Amino acid sequence: MKNYHISQTLTSGLLAFIIAFFVFGITASRADIYEESYPVNGGSGELVPLGGQKMYYVNIGETEVQSNAIITNVEARFTYTAYDGVEQHLSCRFNRESDPYSSGGVALVGFDQPYPPDSNGGPATLSYKSFNTWNGSPVNSTYYFRFFRDSVDPPSYEPTIFNIEVRITYVLPSINVTYPNGGETLTKGQNYTINWTSSNVSGDVLIHLYKGGEFNSTIAASTSNDGSYYPFSPLISLSDGNDYQVCMSGMSGSVSDCSGNFTLQSPPAPPTLSSPADGSTLPLGSNITFSWVNSSSSVSNSSIKVCTDTSMTTGCQFFETGLTQTIVSDSMFTPTVNYYWQARSKTSTSSWGIYGPTPAWSFTVDLPAPPTLNLTAETWTGSRSGVSEPTFPYDGDVALWLRVQNPGRTVNTYMTLTDPANGTRYCYYADNSLPTGDEEPPKILSFNSSKQAMFSSSWAVEEGDFLINRYVYSAANEPGVRTFTYWYEDSTTGERISEAEVSFSIQPLIDPQVSVSPSSGTQGTTFQQPGTGFTPNSTATMHFIRPELGETTDSVNTDGNGAYSNSWLCDACPIGTYQYWAVDDTTGTASNTVNFTVTPEVADSPVFVPLYRLYKYDEPNNTRDHFYTTNKSERDTTIATMDYTDEGIECYISDRNFQGGIPVYRL
Repeated sequence: MKNYHISQTLTSGLLAFIIAFFVFGITASRADIYEESYPVNGGSGELVPLGGQKMYYVNIGETEVQSNAIITNVEARFTYTAYDGVEQHLSCRFNRESDPYSSGGVALVGFDQPYPPDSNGGPATLSYKSFNTWNGSPVNSTYYFRFFRDSVDPPSYEPTIFNIEVRITYVLPSINVTYPNGGETLTKGQNYTINWTSSNVSGDVLIHLYKGGEFNSTIAASTSNDGSYYPFSPLISLSDGNDYQVCMSGMSGSVSDCSGNFTLQSPPAPPTLSSPADGSTLPLGSNITFSWVNSSSSVSNSSIKVCTDTSMTTGCQFFETGLTQTIVSDSMFTPTVNYYWQARSKTSTSSWGIYGPTPAWSFTVDLPAPPTLNLTAETWTGSRSGVSEPTFPYDGDVALWLRVQNPGRTVNTYMTLTDPANGTRYCYYADNSLPTGDEEPPKILSFNSSKQAMFSSSWAVEEGDFLINRYVYSAANEPGVRTFTYWYEDSTTGERISEAEVSFSIQPLIDPQVSVSPSSGTQGTTFQQPGTGFTPNSTATMHFIRPELGETTDSVNTDGNGAYSNSWLCDACPIGTYQYWAVDDTTGTASNTVNFTVTPEVADSPVFVPLYRLYKYDEPNNTRDHFYTTNKSERDTTIATMDYTDEGIECYISDRNFQGGIPVYRL
């Protein structure tokens, strides 16, 4: 490694430091010692008068020690004479760079820390005292000794100072540029890390670029002396050449080094982009092919950079690619986000070129169409028919089938059930999987009154027919309408994007029952004839067998609970016993049969009407017959059609039952 001198501004070239380097022989890690002394008064010495003081100094300049030498230890001492205990009345303070006076620097000797001369009071030399106060400071400086004689007068003699001495232990700082170190080929516009080692260098360092031995530009005006600097990005505007150097200096230019010569070359021009075209929108659901045309046939590799901002610094993804194209899964991109892309290339002899073009091309990945959902409720057969049934019996085996079209969106799945017993609840499967239909008993849904997804994680929608739920109802389930609502929410935005709903009724257990109230009544009574346990919201047929009239029927509508009511006014109806039952029209199930009786009305007094007597003789059979009636119309019909003759009015009788009356029976 060659060492060169660099001034703080690096404008004076390299020659001066090359000379200085060989003169001083910089050694990075060796510790040297330099001693300097000052013989006071040419060695004859000077008295320190009673109550007085004296100051002496030594100077260590660049002619003695190299200017960038760094202190690692300072030692100081002096030679003096003293008689009759005068050494007890002498003190000395020591300092670098300025006179310590009475309180500066360090105490070399204090009044309470005497250094006695020999037993005859003759000259004595104080042993070196060591100080680390100025470690790390430059050696070149002035070092001061200030002596003090107190005002106590007992001694007969004053102390005499003959010599002062300073001994400096120091090291020389060094910097060694390790990368680039000479021989490398760097590509303009690329980022590189400058590395170096240093020893005994304090403070920041500066880094410059040289070409042909002359200053070219500043890389870093000030950077931490931590051994590396990033990024070093040679400007595209620099000329190509093989005579570039990285030079460093520190400590106001007192330590420096330059790398060997390295080469700067222009990068390959960015490729010409082909697809996806600038501003294009790509459908989600397939891979994206990036393609381009290289600027040179010597290109050996290419790469692309895809970011989410035009400055190409945010949300960036990098793809090492083939020579002219690469295929990237669309799962790497978020739908509806604007992306920007550039490409770069390199040759076998160059580093990567810059990304281009500028501005970058843009594209967007579009969301697929929302899924289409069709939810049906069907009697379980093992497969979907696609025809939803509106009503199921109380013991129906009901399957919910979902047909999904337009796959690809990533969603969260939700389903609610609204039923008569519980209102609306969210449905989910505890094991996060749909039923197969083969489970016996069928797989059970779990419920939550708060919003909860059917599955614990989002998933990419698939196309097909899916069994959502299978449930076998029983008489324990409350009959009525059930509504299932199924929907998807986009996993990113939370927007509800697809929905399907199906409603169906569960019939109650069909057990028709009828009754009559009252069970007996006179003519003019209104009989209540209710029915329960029929198919809800359907019809039933009421059946009656009436005296003299035989069987009659009447239709009635049932309500949502499968019940109906019927009122019948017996107005001049035949007296006797009636039978009543009903049949559920949906299932054909017949109810129980009940009887009720119509009795004659009992009046307070009789109402007399004529009793007509008719006669008939049947000669072939030699029989005779009398026919009685109070009904004039019946009399006339009998005479006209049955060969009876009128014998007039037999008597007058009451046409209704009355208090105290006796019934007359007609046979």
